[in-house]
Amino acid sequence: MTFLESAELLKVDQDYGSLEVGKYADFLVLKNDPLKDVSAVEQADKQVYQHGKRKY
Repeated sequence: MTFLESAELLKVDQDYGSLEVGKYADFLVLKNDPLKDVSAVEQADKQVYQHGKRKY
């Protein structure tokens, strides 16, 4: 299931689920793929974005 499908299921796809103009953007910028190695999210210098604005 994709993020968009999850947002559609929760009926919030107008605001969440994909990176598009006008939608909220909550995401991490990591060096490694967390799907291959979950410890990638422990990266000390990761970038955290909430509602499109960098928090860390």
